[in-house]
Amino acid sequence: MAGVHNRPSLFVEDLGGMVVAQELAKAFGGDDWEAVKAAMGLVEAAGLWRDALLLVRDIRRPCPAVARAFHSVWIERGHRIREHVGDDVAVLDALHILLPPYEGGTVTLYRGESFERWNAKRCGSAWTTREEVARMFARGLNAVKPDGGILLVTEALSGAIIAAPNEHSIYLGEYEYVVDRRNLTAVHPLERFPAI
Repeated sequence: MAGVHNRPSLFVEDLGGMVVAQELAKAFGGDDWEAVKAAMGLVEAAGLWRDALLLVRDIRRPCPAVARAFHSVWIERGHRIREHVGDDVAVLDALHILLPPYEGGTVTLYRGESFERWNAKRCGSAWTTREEVARMFARGLNAVKPDGGILLVTEALSGAIIAAPNEHSIYLGEYEYVVDRRNLTAVHPLERFPAI
């Protein structure tokens, strides 16, 4: 992964005659989930997630079946895609297009975040209605060195929520809401955890 974030943007990268980033954006504009999956594999192998997501901003919203299927991929691999992209604005803008739109109201949400990202105002997009789930992430996966983790809470207005939990997230017990932190009015710390 070294060098992925510092290389110049490559909107055109030839992999076996295919323009990879453009193929993924084109696939998202269609209704064939298998084509999307194949293009995602090529994008990931070529390190072109950022380029593909920048192109996605110019497509129409995917059909509901593709949006639902990608939502499950985001639940499982969103943190990894975010790292590959290295540009939260590009990620959040793309998620507004790619995920099924949220249709509910204001919700109290929690997030277990690393203190470093919280301090840098770079909170991730995965929030939950379950305080105990957020606490698990704050004291576990996101309790990274040197500063540990932090449990956060917010009253997320509907305009800040990109997508509600899907069946896969509910099955995992995470009840993950995808949130655009740029639209949160206030985020409050509840508890700090030491680094593990």
